[in-house]
Amino acid sequence: MPPKYDSVGCTRMKTISNALAIFLILSSSYAWSDVLLIEGIDKEPPNTLEGVPRPNPGMTAERVEQVFGTPQAKSDPVGNPPIVRWVYSQFVVVFENDRVINSVIQKPQYTDLNK
Repeated sequence: MPPKYDSVGCTRMKTISNALAIFLILSSSYAWSDVLLIEGIDKEPPNTLEGVPRPNPGMTAERVEQVFGTPQAKSDPVGNPPIVRWVYSQFVVVFENDRVINSVIQKPQYTDLNK
């Protein structure tokens, strides 16, 4: 024999169903925004002469300076092993000890006009 539901049981089921539907809608929009962020990263100019040439992982600090010149700024070492950032006009180079671990395009600085 099928179970009998009173009006309280039906109301409770509707509430749970509505909460689940809202959760699923909000979850899907959150995942969609993650995809947009990844698409933006893919649009970074390539590390070529046609794009923005920059140091490759494994290059020494000495070689980076020979090829790209003196950086505009150098950060102090942080952590162990020491991590250092060199700032150039179009990119930032990240070193571990004296080897490049990454180089990224310098993002434009925006001024908050609401201040």
